[in-house]
Amino acid sequence: MSIRNTYPTIRPSLNLDFARSRTLDPRITFSRTTTGTYMDSDGLIKVASADEARFDHKYEDGNIVSLGLLVEEERSNLITYSEQFDNPFWTNPDSGNTITANAITAPDGTLTADLVSNVGQVVSLVQGLVTVPASSTTDYYVTIYAKKSTASYFTFNCFYSGNTEDNVNFNFDTGAVTGVPYAGEYIFQNVGNGWYRCGFRMTRDSTGSRTGIYFRFWESGRTLTSGNTYFWGAQLEAGRHATSYIPTTSASVTRSADNASITGTNFSNWYNPTEGTLFYYGSGRKGSAGVGLFGVMSDNTLANANRLFQTQIEGATQISSYYVTAGAIVAVAAVSAIEGVEYKLISAGKQDDFAFCFDGGTVTTDTSGTYPPNADTFWIGNYLSISSALT
Repeated sequence: MSIRNTYPTIRPSLNLDFARSRTLDPRITFSRTTTGTYMDSDGLIKVASADEARFDHKYEDGNIVSLGLLVEEERSNLITYSEQFDNPFWTNPDSGNTITANAITAPDGTLTADLVSNVGQVVSLVQGLVTVPASSTTDYYVTIYAKKSTASYFTFNCFYSGNTEDNVNFNFDTGAVTGVPYAGEYIFQNVGNGWYRCGFRMTRDSTGSRTGIYFRFWESGRTLTSGNTYFWGAQLEAGRHATSYIPTTSASVTRSADNASITGTNFSNWYNPTEGTLFYYGSGRKGSAGVGLFGVMSDNTLANANRLFQTQIEGATQISSYYVTAGAIVAVAAVSAIEGVEYKLISAGKQDDFAFCFDGGTVTTDTSGTYPPNADTFWIGNYLSISSALT
């Protein structure tokens, strides 16, 4: 008796599996005018050169997991001397403060992390000269890498005019985060070897500026405790979410946007101008432009006249996918979603026949619509002047 495999043998005309390959397909044009950091497969934070693609990783259940290609919008770290807490630019306004420079190996594998100790007094590090302007519309996110020494917790304390402040407590022993002030947005991310990246989205203030960023040994409710904590890599950036770490010394530093696209014959060799199906598996967050793109094929016009297979995070908690012909949406579907969570997304289309499915849910169809004219570019994780974070 013989067994014959009668399953279809159709293969995708383009297959970009960044998480498995951890390489950039030669058909992709990639650029970034500055360096950028990422977690490598060995669990260490590395620096990629300008125009070098970053393949990010994370710790999950004790393992290092490949995330794929990292695409981020432009961001700036407004904090100076981000790894040098013994530098005079960092003030230490409370008695009992002791800083031991280069006391332990940092998340990047270098001996650059500092130990901050106290003797029963309030202990704090502050860059009071970092002033965030008052704004009712701009979000700011503050982060730092921290590792337990003897203190079980530490507190981010951000001051505002009028003596208002944010106090967010991170507990190393329990994993609890309390006091998150704004939109419930925080990170307490295990980055290996006992280190965590801790941070939160700061409260918007339309009347007064933030005048200082403190790192203190407080429990929730300001209960004072003695203890020591290792710190490294402080960052303050304008944005709704934290992006990859940007090292600084005497001045703020800007990391430029990542740009990845397929154009010319590298595009036309596999593109079908009359119908097709596109599948994504990844995670994204909404950027400062208001959307976070997974990808889009287009005729590359600034007017966004013709687009197909565009899938993006938008609104508060929504993922949408749609086709645009001559500037008008001809087919669209959207579902509720959570930023930063991995999703499987699929779009299929041809003239008067469109279908969408998100994460194995209900298939949405549209039987009327003009298929967009020929595209000539596939943008991955961004589109022209729009940028996003895609992993």
